Amino acid sequence: MKLAGKPATEMLEQIGSKAKAVIAIGSCASWGGVPSAGDNPTGAVGVSDLLRGVPTVNLPGCPPNPYNLIGTVLEILRTGAPPELDSDLRPKFAYDRVIHVQCPRRAHFDSGRFAQTFG
Repeated sequence: MKLAGKPATEMLEQIGSKAKAVIAIGSCASWGGVPSAGDNPTGAVGVSDLLRGVPTVNLPGCPPNPYNLIGTVLEILRTGAPPELDSDLRPKFAYDRVIHVQCPRRAHFDSGRFAQTFG
Protein backbone atom coordinates (compact mmCIF):
# COMPACT_ATOMS: atom_id res chain seq x y z
CA MET A 1 0.00 0.00 0.00
CA LYS A 2 1.22 3.46 -0.87
CA LEU A 3 0.13 6.92 0.25
CA ALA A 4 1.33 9.95 -1.70
CA GLY A 5 3.68 7.62 -3.56
CA LYS A 6 5.38 6.41 -0.37
CA PRO A 7 4.97 3.08 1.42
CA ALA A 8 2.20 3.32 4.02
CA THR A 9 4.57 2.10 6.74
CA GLU A 10 6.91 5.00 5.97
CA MET A 11 4.04 7.48 6.17
CA LEU A 12 2.85 5.92 9.44
CA GLU A 13 6.31 6.30 10.95
CA GLN A 14 6.73 9.85 9.65
CA ILE A 15 3.36 11.07 10.95
CA GLY A 16 2.67 8.67 13.81
CA SER A 17 6.03 9.24 15.48
CA LYS A 18 4.92 12.83 16.15
CA ALA A 19 1.58 11.83 17.67
CA LYS A 20 0.80 12.04 21.37
CA ALA A 21 -1.06 8.73 21.01
CA VAL A 22 -2.29 6.50 18.20
CA ILE A 23 -5.55 4.58 18.05
CA ALA A 24 -5.24 1.43 15.95
CA ILE A 25 -8.83 0.77 14.94
CA GLY A 26 -9.77 -2.65 13.59
CA SER A 27 -8.10 -6.04 13.78
CA CYS A 28 -5.80 -5.30 10.86
CA ALA A 29 -4.41 -2.15 12.49
CA SER A 30 -4.27 -3.81 15.92
CA TRP A 31 -2.74 -7.18 15.06
CA GLY A 32 -1.94 -7.24 11.35
CA GLY A 33 -5.21 -8.94 10.39
CA VAL A 34 -5.57 -12.17 8.45
CA PRO A 35 -2.26 -11.68 6.57
CA SER A 36 -0.38 -11.92 9.90
CA ALA A 37 -1.81 -15.38 10.65
CA GLY A 38 0.17 -18.58 10.30
CA ASP A 39 3.45 -18.22 8.45
CA ASN A 40 2.75 -14.51 7.80
CA PRO A 41 4.39 -14.35 4.37
CA THR A 42 3.56 -10.63 4.11
CA GLY A 43 5.25 -9.66 7.38
CA ALA A 44 2.05 -7.92 8.47
CA VAL A 45 2.05 -6.53 12.03
CA GLY A 46 -0.03 -4.16 14.10
CA VAL A 47 0.61 -0.45 14.43
CA SER A 48 2.15 -0.85 17.90
CA ASP A 49 4.88 -3.04 16.40
CA LEU A 50 5.71 -0.34 13.85
CA LEU A 51 5.57 2.70 16.13
CA ARG A 52 7.78 1.97 19.10
CA GLY A 53 7.70 4.58 21.84
CA VAL A 54 4.32 6.05 20.85
CA PRO A 55 1.39 5.18 23.15
CA THR A 56 -0.96 3.00 21.11
CA VAL A 57 -4.50 1.93 21.91
CA ASN A 58 -5.73 -1.17 20.06
CA LEU A 59 -9.42 -1.35 19.20
CA PRO A 60 -9.63 -4.74 17.46
CA GLY A 61 -12.72 -6.07 15.78
CA CYS A 62 -13.93 -6.51 12.26
CA PRO A 63 -15.68 -4.20 12.34
CA PRO A 64 -14.62 -2.58 15.60
CA ASN A 65 -17.26 -1.32 17.99
CA PRO A 66 -17.81 2.41 17.31
CA TYR A 67 -18.66 3.05 20.97
CA ASN A 68 -15.21 1.82 21.98
CA LEU A 69 -13.68 4.40 19.63
CA ILE A 70 -15.88 7.19 20.97
CA GLY A 71 -15.11 6.21 24.58
CA THR A 72 -11.38 6.09 23.89
CA VAL A 73 -11.32 9.46 22.12
CA LEU A 74 -13.39 11.08 24.87
CA GLU A 75 -11.10 9.68 27.56
CA ILE A 76 -8.03 11.04 25.77
CA LEU A 77 -9.71 14.45 25.36
CA ARG A 78 -10.88 14.47 28.99
CA THR A 79 -7.65 13.40 30.65
CA GLY A 80 -4.95 13.94 28.04
CA ALA A 81 -4.01 10.27 28.26
CA PRO A 82 -5.29 6.97 26.89
CA PRO A 83 -7.64 4.93 29.12
CA GLU A 84 -6.27 2.11 31.27
CA LEU A 85 -5.12 -0.68 28.93
CA ASP A 86 -4.77 -4.44 29.22
CA SER A 87 -1.67 -6.39 28.19
CA ASP A 88 -2.84 -6.31 24.54
CA LEU A 89 -3.09 -2.48 24.61
CA ARG A 90 -6.91 -2.58 24.56
CA PRO A 91 -8.99 -0.28 26.80
CA LYS A 92 -10.05 -2.21 29.88
CA PHE A 93 -13.42 -0.47 29.93
CA ALA A 94 -14.30 -2.31 26.71
CA TYR A 95 -12.25 -5.52 26.71
CA ASP A 96 -12.01 -6.61 30.35
CA ARG A 97 -14.78 -9.22 30.06
CA VAL A 98 -16.30 -11.48 27.45
CA ILE A 99 -19.46 -10.32 25.70
CA HIS A 100 -21.52 -13.12 27.25
CA VAL A 101 -21.28 -11.55 30.71
CA GLN A 102 -23.59 -8.70 29.68
CA CYS A 103 -25.99 -10.77 27.54
CA PRO A 104 -29.64 -10.13 28.48
CA ARG A 105 -30.35 -13.84 27.82
CA ARG A 106 -27.56 -15.07 30.08
CA ALA A 107 -29.97 -16.05 32.89
CA HIS A 108 -31.64 -18.56 30.56
CA PHE A 109 -28.28 -20.14 29.76
CA ASP A 110 -27.25 -20.26 33.42
CA SER A 111 -30.60 -21.88 34.32
CA GLY A 112 -30.25 -24.49 31.57
CA ARG A 113 -33.30 -23.27 29.65
CA PHE A 114 -32.70 -24.02 25.98
CA ALA A 115 -35.07 -24.18 23.02
CA GLN A 116 -35.72 -27.81 22.18
CA THR A 117 -37.20 -27.10 18.72
CA PHE A 118 -37.36 -24.24 16.27
CA GLY A 119 -40.44 -22.03 16.20
